[in-house]
Amino acid sequence: MGQKVIWTEEAEEQFFGILEYWKNRTQSFSYSIKIKNDLDQKLELILQNPFIGKESELPGIRSLNFLTYFKVVYGMYDNQLVVLNLFDMRQNSDKNPFW
Repeated sequence: MGQKVIWTEEAEEQFFGILEYWKNRTQSFSYSIKIKNDLDQKLELILQNPFIGKESELPGIRSLNFLTYFKVVYGMYDNQLVVLNLFDMRQNSDKNPFW
């Protein structure tokens, strides 16, 4: 059975919020596209190496930074990568429930 990526509703909302913020901030889609492409590469890397991310205090939850300022929080369940949270680390870290 092949591995797939599942997004939680919260992670999806965060992702689209980040893309929208940067589209408005830069008045261009170019940085938003860069964010999406780098995240896609990181998710593929995680699928190939599920333990690559930093382990959190919660069992089975890991995170991996991308594009310096962003963090994807994930878990592997039944051969599926579940994206739990996306976080812009320039925000208050207290907003991230996984750390």
